[in-house]
Parts: sequence; structure tokens; C-alpha cells
Amino acid sequence: MRREYIPPYSEEIRKGAITSGELDQCREDLRIGTEFEVADAVWKKEWGMGTRPTRRGKVMAKYPHVVMLDCGTSITYVQILQQQRSRKNVLD
Repeated sequence: MRREYIPPYSEEIRKGAITSGELDQCREDLRIGTEFEVADAVWKKEWGMGTRPTRRGKVMAKYPHVVMLDCGTSITYVQILQQQRSRKNVLD
């Protein structure tokens, strides 16, 4: 009887990891003016009690690791990729 190949645990983790190639592609594809909805910093200080205020911001500057939005917030390329994978509407 043949046994199926079971990959080691580290290979399973690597499949779900964000790679440098994905980050490079995200940097290239992201355009100035792209809109994102982000959780307001006030909500984070409230420990998640009550309603969750959000802000809508457009990309106004791109840096090697961070994206600046016109609403006064910054997000990372990793956060953008995590949002795309989980299909959330709001970035934390």
C-alpha cells in the first residue's frame, strides 16, 4: 500500500506566506489615486467597543514600504495584500 506524500509543516506555512515577488507586483500595480477604506485610529484606542468608524482615503504618495493616504493615515503593502487575500472591505 502506497502512502501519500505529506509535506513538512514548514512547506505548508510557506504556501500561505507573502513573497517578495507579490510585494514587488503590488508596488508596481498600485496607482496614485487608488481608494482604500481604513479603520480610524479612534476605534483602535476604544478597544473595539461600539461602532467602528472608518475613513476613506486616496493614495497620495508611495514609498518603498509604506503608502500615504490623503486622510492622514499610512498603510503598508503587506496590509494591502492581506486585505486582498481575506476580501475585507476595511483595512485595520
